[in-house]
Amino acid sequence: NAEYMGDFSLLSMASNVAETFERAEALALMDPTQAAQLYRSILSASDAELGEDTEKYRERSIFQLGELLATNNRAAELVELFTVLRPMFATMTKARVAKIVRTLVQNMSQIPETLPMQIELVLDQIAWAKSTNRKLLVQRLEASLAELYHLHGEHARALSLIDTLLKEVKRVDDKLLLLELHLVESQAHHSLKDVPKAKASLTSARTAANAIFCPPLVQAKIDIQAGIIQADEGDFKTAYSYFYEAFEGFSGLVDTFKTTAATMAQNSLKYLLLCKVMLGKPEEVNSILNSNKIALKISGPCVEAMRAVAAAGSARSLELFQTATVAFKSELVDDPIINSHLSALQDSLFESNLARLIEPFSCVELAHVAQLIGISVDRVEAKLSKMILDRKLAAVIDQNASTLVLYDEAPSDRIYAASMSAVGSMNEVVDALFEKVKRLS
Repeated sequence: NAEYMGDFSLLSMASNVAETFERAEALALMDPTQAAQLYRSILSASDAELGEDTEKYRERSIFQLGELLATNNRAAELVELFTVLRPMFATMTKARVAKIVRTLVQNMSQIPETLPMQIELVLDQIAWAKSTNRKLLVQRLEASLAELYHLHGEHARALSLIDTLLKEVKRVDDKLLLLELHLVESQAHHSLKDVPKAKASLTSARTAANAIFCPPLVQAKIDIQAGIIQADEGDFKTAYSYFYEAFEGFSGLVDTFKTTAATMAQNSLKYLLLCKVMLGKPEEVNSILNSNKIALKISGPCVEAMRAVAAAGSARSLELFQTATVAFKSELVDDPIINSHLSALQDSLFESNLARLIEPFSCVELAHVAQLIGISVDRVEAKLSKMILDRKLAAVIDQNASTLVLYDEAPSDRIYAASMSAVGSMNEVVDALFEKVKRLS
């Protein structure tokens, strides 16, 4: 590991370890490679060279080096760092080692497109932790592994691991770990389209959260999961509230958790804007983006994608919606949460687009409507028939002439409504009298 540790003489460039550490911090942005070498020189130095602050500077150098490698997407070097540190772990307490390992695993998760590498790394750390009899660390690492399996699409495997872990964690009564496991369990069930079990797991997570101080990042994850489930049940108003809370939570953690919090903040913003579109209020999307100070800091394809969807909703244009799904495929179609609502949104836009096109007519050929909207006559006829049956459209389809005949909306009959109300009231009176006679007899 001599080559990995870098040039030991670098330590002598400074009069003491404190100056070396400060110099490494100063070089982190300007020259990451040189900064990494300085941190490694501190790790490779002997106890005599480091003096009385040995443990302090070694631990801080490990954390800073891990963050530096993650920021610069140097995944291979971060994986190698775990191996290099193992001899050092033998002289540290189990609690300190657990903190270092968990922090470095968290650093690894900040590097995009490294899921398979993260799974392999955590599996290796679990094997090492078991061989050194670190049971609590094993549980923490296995919880991380379950989440990685879920993110990798191996939901059944994640649930199987969580089921085993829950039994062990309940015995030691680790409420925070229990909370995190139930949250991942809810996410995995939701990915498998098992909403009732997802809701049950989320309820268990909330119960555990109420018994302890819930870290802000975990609370934000609970809020976004609650919003996702509410949206699946069609309650977009409540979902919007949860997504807004999640957005504020993740936005406040960007400086601490960087990539993870920034990505989740973008997703929360995207989902809350989707709720506004699904509620039939696409015109509010731009006002939210322009008025919210935090939202003004977030830009990029995800925001532009929702602007495009909102524009399609405002214009009641199916063509604009289809253009948006093609232009922003990764933000819309490839997002499983957004994609699950796209068909409903497309159907809604189809109906509103048809309603807009036929507004000027009292009688119009189906072929002409199909030409205006750019969809086959059969699909247009089927949708118009459904709208008529659902009483969303006052019209009839003349099959012989292949035309749509529209009628004016019939005025509401107030006498009929008042009569029905009176009949209902009389019915209640008769029922009450019947109950009195029954008691007397």
